[in-house]
Amino acid sequence: MGPIDKSPGRGDAADEMRLVARIRAGDEQAMSELYDRYSKVVYVVALRVLQDAAGAEDVVQDLFLQLWCNPDAFDASRGSLAAW
Repeated sequence: MGPIDKSPGRGDAADEMRLVARIRAGDEQAMSELYDRYSKVVYVVALRVLQDAAGAEDVVQDLFLQLWCNPDAFDASRGSLAAW
């Protein structure tokens, strides 16, 4: 049996929770890891909705800045980090 194929850069729920805990502790490297994992998908979704590249870039920046400034806004009981 071969290795399990996961989507690139995505972790499991426990891995996401560790990452969020590190962000809550002010770990900039954790924020960088989160950005590397999810910024592309956030951009693509925002671009599809807005049909505007500059607006999609603003959404990405605003979302990650919001998470960095207020990491307690993420509530794992309401769903995964990717869904948030």
